[in-house]
Formats: sequence, C-alpha cells, structure tokens
Amino acid sequence: MVVNKNFGCGSSREHAPQGILRWGIRAIIGESFAEIFAGNCTAIGLPAVTAAESDIKTLMAFVTDHPEADVELDLNAKEVRFGGRRMPVGMRDSARTLFLEGTWDSSATLLSALDAVRAKANHLPYLSWGAARDESARGSGFCPGGGERGARLVDSMTTAPEGKWHLPRADPRAVTDFVVEVYHSDGKTLRGISRLLDLSVSGACVESTSDWNEGEKVVIHVLLDQGNLLTLPAQLMWKRMFSKTYQYGLNFGQYAETTRGVIGDFVRNFETRLHRMSPKTIYKV
Repeated sequence: MVVNKNFGCGSSREHAPQGILRWGIRAIIGESFAEIFAGNCTAIGLPAVTAAESDIKTLMAFVTDHPEADVELDLNAKEVRFGGRRMPVGMRDSARTLFLEGTWDSSATLLSALDAVRAKANHLPYLSWGAARDESARGSGFCPGGGERGARLVDSMTTAPEGKWHLPRADPRAVTDFVVEVYHSDGKTLRGISRLLDLSVSGACVESTSDWNEGEKVVIHVLLDQGNLLTLPAQLMWKRMFSKTYQYGLNFGQYAETTRGVIGDFVRNFETRLHRMSPKTIYKV
C-alpha cells in the first residue's frame, strides 16, 4: 500500500493495521505515519516505511500504470525496488531491528523464554503469590504488592478546598502496588484499574488514568494482600485531574462489619511498619 502524509492519524486502535493486514497488505510505504499507528503496525509484523514526497509520487504513478507489477521492500538494504528502479526508504532503527531479527511479536518472544519469565516472576514480591491464587476470585491479572516495595500509603495528605483530600504530587511515597478495580454499580462490568493511595474505613483515595464522573456509584475490589480481596460499594465524591491521571475520592456505602475490621487491621499494620501514618477519616460518617 502506498500512502501520503500522516497516514493512520486518528486510527490509534489496533484494529486499524489489523484490518489492513487481513486484507492482504504486507507493507505500507508513505511519506509519514501517525506514531501510534506505526507502532501498532510493528506489533503485528506489518512494516510501515517512509520515503520522500517525490519518490512516493513516482511510486504511486508506477503502480497506477502497472497494477500487476511487483513492488519489493528490502528492509536490510532500506530500499524499495520496482520497475527496475531503487527507492530509499526509512524506518526507526528499533523497529527495523525487530523485523530483521524476527522479534516483533512480543508475545511469541515471551513464550519462547517462558522459563525465564516464570523464574523472574517468582522473585517479584508482587507476583510471586499471584500465580497460585484463583484467578476467578481476583477478577483480573493484576496482583497487589508486597515486600520492600509494597504499599506506600501516604501519611502526608493535606486538606484541599471543600475538605477534599489532596495528595502532594512531590511525595515519593505516593506510589503503591495495591490495586483497586472499579466496576459499574452492577459489580460485573470492569471500568478500570486504579492505584490505592490512601484508605480508611469510610473511604479511599485512588489514582487512575480512567475518567469517571463525580457522584457515580460503583463497586470496587480492593486487593490488599494474599488473603484479603475486599468488595465495597462506593460513590465517587470528587476528582482531581492532572496532566495524565485522575485522583478520586471514594465514599464507601454499607458493607460487612468483618470488612471494617480487615481495613482497620490493614491501616494499623502500615501505621507501624511504614511511616507515622496517623489514623484519619477520609469521610466523616
């Protein structure tokens, strides 16, 4: 396929290059490509190479006049050959290396080194126990943290206007491997994955790249550790938007008294093990 400038713009989903590949196209030659589109092409083994505007015009005229002719793309020589002519083309070195080495398929690369992947996973504190746990109970492939790098619950939350908690962005402890899964109010449809920033028996503060609406009622799964998967009804009380992420304040609804004990034990545990995290109430109930 021969195209012009910025081909693939607005086509960031993987389906765009997949549709082209399944139609029988084996390479795309153009003046330039949208960055995400080009990356998605590489991920499925569809080379997308660039050439000068004048060369593209020449190639377009040739294939229009000779639709039956062969056009050969040589990534090793970085050229296209057609009708006895040679045309230089370009491609990012990293992508070109993947094609030349046959390692563009990341899934196949991981599967070919499955033993090494498993060995590495067994040494990661936030994955080592996850493989043995019932996947259906967790609802996703994400595992909470542990070990030295486990949760870093914040003890320096400050009060923003209207009494909303605000997480200081410069605080390096605002990083946690503990996971919050957010579902629709039906508790079945996954809305997105969040990082747990702070927790109390009345609510939580989470960070996510997903955009939700204030006042929305949801169900959340809080993955605290190997033995505790908490399911809590919640309402999104406020949100704070940053450049690439959102922070949300969640107010918990009614839940079992045993869950309250689990949350309390968890907070007290990190109060003693990490920093001087004083007890606090995110929402007064």
